[in-house]
Amino acid sequence: MAWTRVGEVTIRPESDEVRVGVIEVPPQGGIELMVRQTSPYQGFRFAFGILSFKSALGRELGTVRCYPSPEWTAIKLGEGLSSLSRSGELLFEPRSYNLAWIQRGFVWSIEFMADIGFDLPPDRVRVPGLVNPFDILLPLVKVGTQGRIQF
Repeated sequence: MAWTRVGEVTIRPESDEVRVGVIEVPPQGGIELMVRQTSPYQGFRFAFGILSFKSALGRELGTVRCYPSPEWTAIKLGEGLSSLSRSGELLFEPRSYNLAWIQRGFVWSIEFMADIGFDLPPDRVRVPGLVNPFDILLPLVKVGTQGRIQF
């Protein structure tokens, strides 16, 4: 499991729906993404865009608002959802009021990375906390004074 670069896009005044790149959805569902603005910071924010995964069957994982900034930002697309057709493309749609800055000559470039682990257990996304294979919470026992945890 490692972060993989999906693509980088540059938003222009005529940009409506921008294709970021092809991506595979893990069997567990959902896609973990990291997003950042790579264009120079001009002292203002470009607001947001709508990020989605589009397959042959449509937008199976829904959409999420994406606020790129110069620092990496974590986004979870389709939390708790799985996709029938696991392959598709990642799309970014800038909102119309963002384009006022772009039409004045400022460029908006955004980079996307995804973390998709196919060898992870299915409870990685749907079960919070520490559990055994039967989804039963593990008891935690304090051991000594050094702050160790015993299962």
